Amino acid sequence: KKCEREGLPMPGAADVSIPYDAAAMLAYEAAGSEGDFEAFKAKYVEDAVYMVTCKKCEREGLPMPGAADVSIPYDAAAMLAYEAAGSEGDFEMFKEVFNSQAIATVVAKKAAREGKTAPQAPSPAGSDISIPYDAAAKLAYAAAGSTGDFEAFKAKYEADAVAMVSAKKEAREAALVAK
Repeated sequence: KKCEREGLPMPGAADVSIPYDAAAMLAYEAAGSEGDFEAFKAKYVEDAVYMVTCKKCEREGLPMPGAADVSIPYDAAAMLAYEAAGSEGDFEMFKEVFNSQAIATVVAKKAAREGKTAPQAPSPAGSDISIPYDAAAKLAYAAAGSTGDFEAFKAKYEADAVAMVSAKKEAREAALVAK
């Protein structure tokens, strides 16, 4: 009873309590006991919590904490080429052409490496390679830095082009007659 009043352990009784940071102490000693224990303990607890969290995420099929999404979209190369080309048209059509050209390039390089002739790649189905009738007028309009009415510019451009072609034809015919 005297031991109880004075807060002393009973004779023959063993202390079986485990300090809260016993695992950290054991790891600290195993690591060579160098540096500040409190800093080591803080890192040890952080790593232990992270490890337990990861195991829980793995068990439940959840993404790991702090894991960055480093996936790359399948069509990333086509997207980069599309943006680099400054294209404003249909991306899906561009991607189809880009992919067929990329595949043809890989096949040709493989054939060259193996000393074979690469087969000709077929043009993608639905590829429109036509040139609009007024493409030359559009280029001249843009090159001139025009900001006015395109239709009026186009009419004058076409009239000038016809006059120029007609003049060249007449000069060519006159040169043939003179011979």
